[in-house]
Amino acid sequence: MSGSINQTEAALQREGYAAALESASVLQVIKEGLHGRIAVTFLEWSSSGYLKTRLDWTVLSDANDASAIAEAIRKKSESRGLDPHGAKTSISYAIDASVDAFDKLPVTTSRRVIDISGDGTNNNGPSLEDSRQRALQKAIIINGLPIGAEIEDGETIAEYYERHVIGGPGSFIIPANSPAEFQWAIRKLIREVSSISDKRHS
Repeated sequence: MSGSINQTEAALQREGYAAALESASVLQVIKEGLHGRIAVTFLEWSSSGYLKTRLDWTVLSDANDASAIAEAIRKKSESRGLDPHGAKTSISYAIDASVDAFDKLPVTTSRRVIDISGDGTNNNGPSLEDSRQRALQKAIIINGLPIGAEIEDGETIAEYYERHVIGGPGSFIIPANSPAEFQWAIRKLIREVSSISDKRHS
């Protein structure tokens, strides 16, 4: 939710995640998974220190769970944003906050995955590599959903995520350059996270 994400784009991101979690195909994959359920939390972030938890850890096992989770994600914020317009992007802080969230996860899991979605490079907060390594040392996988086709220092956002953000066994990125692609990418990402298959992506 940094300055480069306007309210329309933020709403599209939330709707993409909410719709994906309610998707029949995603729910079927979760049902057929190793445990038949997953635990989900949803964090929005911008600069280091600026974070909003839109959904605390919630177990998702059926359509009723999905509807409640989607409603929480879609719920309109009372404030306009996390930080004044022009806020920077701290992917490192988002990873650190997600690692901390896993420390508070109230259930035992066989796999832990962070999905980072954003449209810019890390330009604020702690070292991205240090934060990334902290997550990997705890056996947490980091996947990426880079948005847009902007180029910084000769590198696209997707290439940046590929080199600097994702990590862990089977980690992958799914770039999205439009709202339709974004929703498709999230459905694919959640299906991959929930699947019992042993596919590997890069």
